[in-house]
Amino acid sequence: MNYRKIISLLTLLVFDVITLVVSYLIAYFLRTWALSLFIHDVPPPLPFQTYITRYYLVIPFILVFAYEGLYNKRFEFWEETRRLWKSNLIATVIVMVILYITKGFVVSRAIIILGLLINTILLPFERNLVKQLLFKLHLWVKNLLIIASKQMQEKLFKEIKRHPILGYKLIAMNDISGNSYDITVIEKILSQRKIDSIIVDGHEFEQSQILDLYNKAEGKVEDFFVIPALSQIQTSGIEIEQLETILLMKFRYNLLRTESQIAKRILDLILAVFVFIICSPLILIIASLIKISSHGTVFFKQERLGKNKKHFPCYKFRTMYLDAPGRLEKHLNSSAEAKSEWEKYLKIANDPRVTPLGKFLRRTSLDELPQLGNVIKGDMSLVGPRPYLPYEVENMVKKVGIITRVKPGITGLWQVSGRSQLAFDERLQLDEYYVKNWSIWTDLVILVKTIKVFIKAEGAY
Repeated sequence: MNYRKIISLLTLLVFDVITLVVSYLIAYFLRTWALSLFIHDVPPPLPFQTYITRYYLVIPFILVFAYEGLYNKRFEFWEETRRLWKSNLIATVIVMVILYITKGFVVSRAIIILGLLINTILLPFERNLVKQLLFKLHLWVKNLLIIASKQMQEKLFKEIKRHPILGYKLIAMNDISGNSYDITVIEKILSQRKIDSIIVDGHEFEQSQILDLYNKAEGKVEDFFVIPALSQIQTSGIEIEQLETILLMKFRYNLLRTESQIAKRILDLILAVFVFIICSPLILIIASLIKISSHGTVFFKQERLGKNKKHFPCYKFRTMYLDAPGRLEKHLNSSAEAKSEWEKYLKIANDPRVTPLGKFLRRTSLDELPQLGNVIKGDMSLVGPRPYLPYEVENMVKKVGIITRVKPGITGLWQVSGRSQLAFDERLQLDEYYVKNWSIWTDLVILVKTIKVFIKAEGAY
């Protein structure tokens, strides 16, 4: 273990402990002073000195964090947050069991619960900030060699840039497109540069070549990653099973499972009704402005492709003029650039069909608020594949089968990954990935990211 890894590990450990202590200090303050403002007969807690003598209760947190790989593995922000929340809950339960068994429940349960809630907020941000600092100090850094086709190199490089807290620093890329694999070139890179991790594109190699690469890198690198040839089937939620000496990879279509769809429907109903109630005043204001600013109905109803290829009326606030088709045709005939853009994205910037108020509603995605009614009705989900138009089926090729097995969503991976900036094929890939890799956690992350997209109006026309 090199000094950079030791310093990084100790720094993360120290700041985790500090964050846990601060969380419980805040919890103690809330229990002692804030709670008494609302509940007058609440008994006073023990002196804080009593809690200091139970410093050992931090140990379960550190052990669970370590078990979840939070000190020896690297995760992007949302995956690390998921593991932190899971670990925080498990460790809190362990602490409560320890206090119960040792008759130490003189410690306020209210403080423990408040500490749990505060930890869920502070821990992810603490780790993100600490890792960014360590990365800038060249401590939380792993030098990375990518051995892949040019297309895969670009994809990996893009993902690495999107997740700086992973700490990977790209040292070199070896393009093996067109079977230009040369082990001597890779050996030269390994001898001349300090390489900590290697990523090998399994699509471009024979099994014997990968084994040869692994043997050459053994003892010279810490991590040896292989992108399996089956990686496009599914990229998360894979289960590994061992059958004696045979390694099996188990793939599942997560969102096609009955229990998953039931859980998703319950979440949709709870959140959609809540958001609808909160946004009711805003919906009334927008409806009034549309009626005042232009001729036509308030709502726009469009036939979209739903679950099992059934068509359903998808509702939006009207954002176009009544003579929209004619305006579009005239614009495309007068601009080759606009025509090319329309053919590629099936959308164009500065769309002449859209009213001034409509442009604002589209840019902020407020035009989609009426779709909460579609969610409550059961035609749509809060999160899901893009609601495609019926005529787009012919462009969906082989992916239409899996994408239309689930309800489309108001938001989804396509919306938090670029929206109108994405080509049609890229949207299809994101929707297919979503269906195969769905989880409640994925939906919650997408909803949080949607808030960011909504505030910044990213990728909207």
